[in-house]
Amino acid sequence: MNSKLEYQKYKQLWLSDGRLVSVQHFFSLSLYIAYKGLKKNYDSEKERFRDLIRNGEIIEGFTLDEYRELSDADLEKIANEILENRKSTKAPGESVFTIFFLEMEREIKELTESLVQSLKPFQKNMIDVTKSFQQLSKRIGELYAPIAAQILAMTAQWSETVNNFLVERREYLNAKEKASLIASKYDWFIAYDLYVSKEFFEKLIELDEKPSETKELDDFFTEYYGADLRNQIISDLIDMDSTKEYKEILNQIEYGYTHKLFFLIVPTLFTLIEGMIARGFQHKGRMNGKHMKEYINELIDIDEIESLQEIIEKRMLVSFEHGKEIDSPISRHAILHGGDIEFGTEAVALRLLLILYNLAFAISLRNGMGESN
Repeated sequence: MNSKLEYQKYKQLWLSDGRLVSVQHFFSLSLYIAYKGLKKNYDSEKERFRDLIRNGEIIEGFTLDEYRELSDADLEKIANEILENRKSTKAPGESVFTIFFLEMEREIKELTESLVQSLKPFQKNMIDVTKSFQQLSKRIGELYAPIAAQILAMTAQWSETVNNFLVERREYLNAKEKASLIASKYDWFIAYDLYVSKEFFEKLIELDEKPSETKELDDFFTEYYGADLRNQIISDLIDMDSTKEYKEILNQIEYGYTHKLFFLIVPTLFTLIEGMIARGFQHKGRMNGKHMKEYINELIDIDEIESLQEIIEKRMLVSFEHGKEIDSPISRHAILHGGDIEFGTEAVALRLLLILYNLAFAISLRNGMGESN
């Protein structure tokens, strides 16, 4: 049996006329671009979907006429294939095309929020730029009196846009800070927030406001990081310079997730984390817990990801002795030395996958800054 699961851009489908075609089976960039270019009104969601996949050219080698000739059954089959494994509910009488566009709009909203989040490092600079721009506009107004009113109006509009953005960022960061404190109580963490949104933080805060057990929080995280998001994380790891050499191992981890082989995934993730740190810092000789802590502290010694640093140092690299109570679900020593034999859960595997991803991302940032200098 071949356990190597390569990421495939196309998936083969049989059409109702007996043809075997290759179809993009995910929300691709070409679909997003095509979606933005759709006209406003359609006779039906089905025809809107036909226009979308035609403009997005998601069927390999298909002509415009062939898209026009696709049967209703074929269009439904393609829509269902793209929606496969996505969390969507269908109300009675609701078409698959309606579900498709609702899901796509939700995805676009999440991507937009993620892009906004990524602008955080430029927040302070934007404030300074705005102040300078206001001063410059005032001077221009004095020099060019005939058009001063129009320029000042543009400045006011720009300032309002920036202020609104900063208010939203403040609300987002406040929610993130509260959610990080809550997550740490249950051996979770929130670090580089590339896959989460403000709604995620608010839901976590809401859960904490009522009596909650660790399992409820575990279920919340594992449900949020479902198959699609988890596979995206693994795909991103394969693309990173710091982890691309682990491609075959990561492919088999994805296979293990599919078959719920968590007892195999967990120790493998521990080895990847240690190996990546050793390679990232070009470590020579034996690697012990002290070395690991020093390297990781150097790597992530910033306030934004303090919760990740705490989880690694006080929960993952925590000391362990046989015969004593195991206090952490991700104790590397307890698991790899046989003290903990109940570690094979989806929640433990997800914690380690997120630790691996965040450390890999931090190494990529560090290496990128090193090259720019």
